[in-house]
Amino acid sequence: CCCCCCWKMLKFAPKKMRDLVKSIRNCKTAAEERELIQKESFEIRNTLGQEKSEHMERQIAKLLYIHMLGYPAHFGQLGCLQLTSSTKFAAKRIGYLGTMLLLDESKQLLLMVTNSLKYDMQSKNHYVAGLALDTLGAISSADMARDLASEVEKLLRSSKSYLKKKAALCAVKLIRKDPQLVETFIPSTRSLLSEKNHGVLVASMSLLQEMALTSSECLVSFRRLVPSLVRLLKNLMTSGYTAEHDVHGITDPFLQCAVIRLMRVLGKGDAEASEAMNDILAEAATNTPTNTNVGHAVLYEVVMCIMAIKAESGLQVLAVNNLGTFLLNSDRNIRYVALTTLLSMVQAGHNSDAVQRHRTTVVDCLHEPDITIRRRALALCFALINAQNVRSLVAELLDFLEVADEELKASMVSDLLIAAQKYKPSAKWHVDVVLKILQVAGSFVSEEGVAEITQILSEYAEFHLPAVQKLYKLIIKPTRAQATKQIASWYIGENGSALFNGGPIPPEFEGEDGIIPSVKAVVNTLERFLQDPSNSSLTKYYAFNALMKLNVHCSEENERITNIIALYRRNIDVELQQRANEFLALLGPYHTLTNGVFEQMPVYKGKTREVVESNTELQAPSNETEDLLGGLLDDEPTHHQSTPNAGDDLLGDLLGGLSMAPPQQQQSDPLGDLLGGLLDTPSPLQQQQSSSMGLDDLLGGLQSTPSQPQQQQSSGMGDLLGDLMASTSVQPQQQPPTSEGFDDLLGDMFSTPTTSTPQRISFVAFEEDGIKITFYPKKVSATVTEIEMMSTNSSSQGISSFTIQVAVPKTCTVALGAASGLSMQAFGVDNGIKQIATITSNNPGEALRVLLRILYTPNGGAEVVKQHAVNSFPSY
Repeated sequence: CCCCCCWKMLKFAPKKMRDLVKSIRNCKTAAEERELIQKESFEIRNTLGQEKSEHMERQIAKLLYIHMLGYPAHFGQLGCLQLTSSTKFAAKRIGYLGTMLLLDESKQLLLMVTNSLKYDMQSKNHYVAGLALDTLGAISSADMARDLASEVEKLLRSSKSYLKKKAALCAVKLIRKDPQLVETFIPSTRSLLSEKNHGVLVASMSLLQEMALTSSECLVSFRRLVPSLVRLLKNLMTSGYTAEHDVHGITDPFLQCAVIRLMRVLGKGDAEASEAMNDILAEAATNTPTNTNVGHAVLYEVVMCIMAIKAESGLQVLAVNNLGTFLLNSDRNIRYVALTTLLSMVQAGHNSDAVQRHRTTVVDCLHEPDITIRRRALALCFALINAQNVRSLVAELLDFLEVADEELKASMVSDLLIAAQKYKPSAKWHVDVVLKILQVAGSFVSEEGVAEITQILSEYAEFHLPAVQKLYKLIIKPTRAQATKQIASWYIGENGSALFNGGPIPPEFEGEDGIIPSVKAVVNTLERFLQDPSNSSLTKYYAFNALMKLNVHCSEENERITNIIALYRRNIDVELQQRANEFLALLGPYHTLTNGVFEQMPVYKGKTREVVESNTELQAPSNETEDLLGGLLDDEPTHHQSTPNAGDDLLGDLLGGLSMAPPQQQQSDPLGDLLGGLLDTPSPLQQQQSSSMGLDDLLGGLQSTPSQPQQQQSSGMGDLLGDLMASTSVQPQQQPPTSEGFDDLLGDMFSTPTTSTPQRISFVAFEEDGIKITFYPKKVSATVTEIEMMSTNSSSQGISSFTIQVAVPKTCTVALGAASGLSMQAFGVDNGIKQIATITSNNPGEALRVLLRILYTPNGGAEVVKQHAVNSFPSY
């Protein structure tokens, strides 16, 4: 009978873990594996459905292996919770492991494990308590963190190093879930630095660092620990060999790195703490061996600490020199780290002169086979460009542009145009660089780049002849560069007479024959552009306009050009068809208007792209009127000049400003109110009262307000349009104008206001790695505060997927408005991203505190996550 019972137990015992692994590995096809997994999952589900099972832990272990293979395992969550309450350590360990893998803070079942965790943390078996701490740190929610923080704090004062280490790491996770729990762990941190166990010290450094980053009060208090940290680091550096902690000749590099990271947090922005660290950091930067990765890790932390604190200039130079040695290392990972760190130093303005000494080594990294190193080296090269080295460094970058990967060329062209515009030493050099870019990478110039290059070449009248000759040489040879064809077509259309009357084009190399341009050859080239199906429609439009301009300004080939234009009167491209008919009409019945319509365009000196310096971004305007009109009259005098040119510039800036302005959401913007009529659909009343045509209709909204009829202000608008268009249109005479049109339009914006406008309060809430977030707080009521968050990017890399998350204390609620965008261009070229946060406090008068979580993805890089606490707001 006893043998029969044993036989039954063996017969119905579930498959062991190693047998399951072996069976899965022996499966020859994916279908066979899925069938085996389904069968085993069915048996595990039946076992979990039984009230009592002797093989529960074995089944959960197999279920976790199935989960690791990617198959569904959610039905085992309750089984895991049952095992956590078991009295056997092996079963409890499997249960907690399954809880960590199958549950997270969003699951409702998590509430059922709270009591088990609290009970096990009070266990006399420190291994059981360690399991509970591990699980709590992995799956804790904010509510669970507040419920069990006191238990973790008790274990943090335990006499056992095993529990103390795990409790410190668990406390870090709880503080991240609820920053207000910092106060709970402050009493337990006083004795952490006196520990002898290195594992406890490493965990303690992480806890102290997290508390200092979360609470400004803790940061100020912990700065008194700097002398103790300096002594601890010195003891680690000067201690003899200990087999327990030695790693390649360095005593416990993990603890050294943790101490230096904590020193970096405590020394940032504090001169006294930084002064106390200078000597030990200099010693570490000098004496740490660099022949192993362990030494490089310690040196890297030393360099990052020197960059963050208020270190002496000599110490900063020493840090840069250490990074220079990293660049010479054969390990690509170390070179990548050096390039990234040097780029951060240059962007932050840390002793860029010292970085310039390693410019040659950085340029050599452009020829590395690893694409990631080339990207970092390229970004650093652009960051190193200044007025002194622009000639040499841009020349080296142009040489690299010829052999660079195609995925890098587009960004390189944009960055080269920005650098050349900002640091141009002379007009001739600027034109030569732009033409070289077209020659080397014309296919990678964007539409914005075409407009910018066209503007640059048109500004320098003294270089029109060499520029048009160079462009002509670029297009007479077969090329796929659409931007080159477009710019050359436009430039030849504007300066064709200079090309034909300028004589032979001088050869670039010895033995090369000079080219004598003729109208016939140019027309042949432009006709080829129109006939080539590989050319874009935009390129054909440029060529079509160029042909018409040549027809007007040159006496040769007129009949042929007219015939070419006539061929497109019934073209499938509607734009070409329309232009052909309009051009033929101008050549026929309206030939008297032809010369005026196609006269040479005047030199346009408009707004240029400039790199926004990080130290001048987002400063609060000293005058509201100046801020309002800054985008409208950048290059105009502050008083009205009633001349046609002034009106043209005003209209160009108005329309240009509209195209560049980001959409505003839930904001009251004076400039948006001023131009609202251009963007909004007019009301029925305005449609009935508007009797003007063309430009009058377009600008009608400029003078209309909800409280005044359109007709009462039409005289001021007529004066403005009289200056702009120089037309003889009939002006309404119901009310005589009291001032000039421009003054009528803008009212008393230029006059001194009778009442002083309160200055807008602003402060920098976050600034790191070129990302800057400025807060503009405004008190809406006693309990409601509205914060306008303005984010800008002054780094050398564009970023995308930019998101700001805001957390507030539990006594407050926060509502985030929609952001004005998700991406920002490099060097602060765009207007940044604006977002509104509305914070409602339940306790009037309570000091406002927020926790920011910033997420973004640099171009060509991985996602970056940063967290920053804003604990002090100025009076507003």
